[in-house]
Amino acid sequence: MISRWVRVLGSPRAAFAAHEPQQWGWVLPLALVLVLSLLAGGVGVLSGSIEHNLEAVQAQLEAQGTPEAQREQALKVASAMQYAGPLVISPAFSVLWAVGIAGVLTLLGLVLQPGGEPVAFRRALSMSAHASLVVCLGLAATLIGSLSGNPMPSTSLVHVASPGSVGGAIASRLDPISILYYLVLAAGMQASLGFSRGASWLLCGGLYGGASALIVLGALAGKMMSSQS
Repeated sequence: MISRWVRVLGSPRAAFAAHEPQQWGWVLPLALVLVLSLLAGGVGVLSGSIEHNLEAVQAQLEAQGTPEAQREQALKVASAMQYAGPLVISPAFSVLWAVGIAGVLTLLGLVLQPGGEPVAFRRALSMSAHASLVVCLGLAATLIGSLSGNPMPSTSLVHVASPGSVGGAIASRLDPISILYYLVLAAGMQASLGFSRGASWLLCGGLYGGASALIVLGALAGKMMSSQS
């Protein structure tokens, strides 16, 4: 099993060419992602990331001249989200994302019928779950960063720009882990599910570009709201 997971990360196209859903399954890789996500989130909370983030939020609110009552309310909401994000939202999203991708690929298979056969959801879920093993690399790096005393560990270039800025949003998408995930997913779509190279690259590129656009638009909206207030 471990050697198979290593092959998925190191040579995904060759690994997924031998993909057997019944043998590979999907529970164990998603369980690993969930456990590492909870562990990384818990260690991040204990290492002081919440205090660091709240200080940054408070400084930003003060710089904007936000009234004290609104500032206190905003800090309460931010504090609740700082706990919910790493301990609930992120772990749940990491699993639901893999299941959602499997559903999308199954529906696309019904339309495109790659190789002449519809894509079985079980096969798509097994492939998607194993592609999510890439996320474990990022979680392990984040965990190591937190344990070494970094309150805001990241595998992206987010720290080269100001927190909450549009540049920071763009830099956050320049993440080798995220890019590697879509490369592995594209390889699995081709080698395991029978999608063409064009369809695989188009879907994975669209997912990456769409998520990036949403993050940048969110940063722009936040900047506009701040300037109006």
